[in-house]
Amino acid sequence: MRRQTEIRAVDISPQTEAGFWALVHISYKPPFCWLWQGMVEGEYGRFKLPDGRKVQAHRLAYALSNGCTPADKVIRHKCDNGLCVSPYHTEAGTDAENMADRDARGRTPKGECVGTALLTEAQAAAIKADPRFAREIAAEYGISKSTVNKIRLGINWGHLTHVERVPTKQLRCARNGSRSPGAILTEDQVRAIKQDPRFSRLIAADYGVSKGAIDGIKRGTSWRHV
Repeated sequence: MRRQTEIRAVDISPQTEAGFWALVHISYKPPFCWLWQGMVEGEYGRFKLPDGRKVQAHRLAYALSNGCTPADKVIRHKCDNGLCVSPYHTEAGTDAENMADRDARGRTPKGECVGTALLTEAQAAAIKADPRFAREIAAEYGISKSTVNKIRLGINWGHLTHVERVPTKQLRCARNGSRSPGAILTEDQVRAIKQDPRFSRLIAADYGVSKGAIDGIKRGTSWRHV
């Protein structure tokens, strides 16, 4: 478990506490959140204490209302609003409980929201529906063959349930070249690329495709029929 800043209410002066609550807007309408109006970093409010420490606003509010915020606990939002500092909407818990809350409420990052995502949702959907061989698709998008297969099997981008996976039999009978639904290039362009003596990265920039796609055409691993 990551260690948080321990906050004790007895260490907070009345002046500091008054300055903190002055930055809170208390709503008397559903869902009755107490919204933080001060500094925000990421999805949570921040408050700078006189000793220079910057603490999460909801952790400080919890300490002021309950006496202490333990360093070995996270403060969970029951209302799912990271800017809420209401003591009625927060409770202490573990990292595991916080993660379970996130998963149960559908807040786990998916698709393009994942920081390491290399594809857009539209591209992943196109790959899932593309009947070509995985190696050809991989070359076109500049990703690995295993990534293509994981998208097709629903291991990656599994939330794209509205896109039907291409049946294996249809994959074996995959259409070639510009007739493929995922094709970006025309056959005339592919012929020109095969004859182009420039570096792959320069050709890729001209046609708006990845360097891997150009290399696949040059090596004959894609568009072999042209």
